[in-house]
Amino acid sequence: MKNILLLAVTFLIFISTINFAQKEVPANQVVPLTIKVLALNKSLKGNIKIFVIGNDAIANELKKNIGNTIVAATISDVDAGNDVPSGKYEIVYVCNPSKVSAAKNYAKQNKSLTITNIPTLAFEGVTLGFGLDDDKKQIIFLNLTSSSEQGMEWNPAIMKVAQTIKN
Repeated sequence: MKNILLLAVTFLIFISTINFAQKEVPANQVVPLTIKVLALNKSLKGNIKIFVIGNDAIANELKKNIGNTIVAATISDVDAGNDVPSGKYEIVYVCNPSKVSAAKNYAKQNKSLTITNIPTLAFEGVTLGFGLDDDKKQIIFLNLTSSSEQGMEWNPAIMKVAQTIKN
């Protein structure tokens, strides 16, 4: 009986930990945070193209950053669609939960970084996830497994600001 009770308490703690940041981050909040966190990615260099799956608002906010430099990279193009892109993109923003698997496969094959504004998708293998807690404080998730699969190299400072996931 004690084991069952302990298991139940552990499960509730785990669920509440994930649940606290399940709020999707709006485009006008997530894009500036994305730009700041991308400065910690050592893998992005030269002209970079971003593809947004399933969220025109995020694509439009990102387009405002075309020409901006992030350390050694410059955002050269932002496109959007409902499925993974056919061309080469350095970043794929996944805003449709049904496209996570396809986006992960694309990113692994093309060594592209996956990002999402839906925090639960980081637990499904999107490398960089953003969420809001109950107090609307922004939370950053870094999936170390998918980051490695996608060939990403990070400034160690990201470990101070992101909650890490291994799956």
